[in-house]
Amino acid sequence: MLAALGRISRRRRRLGGDFDEPESSDRARRLTARWNEVWPGSEPAGHLLRYAYAERWVRFHSLPDGKRYAETTAESDAILDRHLTVLRELLASEESSALVLIAQEWDRADLAGGWTRTAPVAWWPWRTHTEPDEDGLPSLTTYFWAADARTPTDLAPLLRLVADDRAHLLVAPPSLEWIYAPYDGGADIVLADRSRRDGLAAAHPDWLSPRPDGL
Repeated sequence: MLAALGRISRRRRRLGGDFDEPESSDRARRLTARWNEVWPGSEPAGHLLRYAYAERWVRFHSLPDGKRYAETTAESDAILDRHLTVLRELLASEESSALVLIAQEWDRADLAGGWTRTAPVAWWPWRTHTEPDEDGLPSLTTYFWAADARTPTDLAPLLRLVADDRAHLLVAPPSLEWIYAPYDGGADIVLADRSRRDGLAAAHPDWLSPRPDGL
C-alpha cells in the first residue's frame, strides 16, 4: 500500500506538459522508415506490440511468483540482473552492442507525463501518436523520444526507474530486429520470428508466467 501511494505521489510531482514537435531530420526519417519496415501496423509501445505480434512475444517476470515490486535491495538487484541478462543474450547475435532507446511520454492530461525531463539521457523527439476518445475526437497524445546507448549496463539507471514505475521505454538494436519492453514487473520481448521467441523462453522457464495467456 505504501509503495503504491509513493508511486502516485511521484507521478503527481512530475513536470508534464507539452513537448517538442518531432524532428524533421535524417535520423528521424531513417528511424521511421526502419520501424515501418520491421514493425508495420503498430506504434512503438510494448502493450501494442505484444498484441500485434503475439506469435513472436514472450513475457518474463522480474521476481518469483509474479511479485511486481522490490521490497529489499536484494530484490531490486535481482530485477536489474534479469533485465541485463536477457538484453545481453539478445545482443549476442548482433554485430554491435549499440542500442536504440525509445521513450514513451504523455501530454499534460496524464499524470505519468514528464519523466524524461529528469532522466539522464540525451533524448530527441521522434514521433507522436494521438488516440481518439470514445467519440472519435483527438484525445491523449503520446510522444516518442529516441536516444542511443552503448551497452546494456548503460541502461541500469533507466531500468531501475522502470522497475519503480517511473519510466516507460523500449530497447532495441539499430536493426530493430527485436524489441525489449521492460515494465514495472518484468519485460515483454518481441522477436523476429517464433523460433527465436521459443528459444529465449526455453532458456528461462522459471521467469515465465504460469497464466495461459502468458501475462
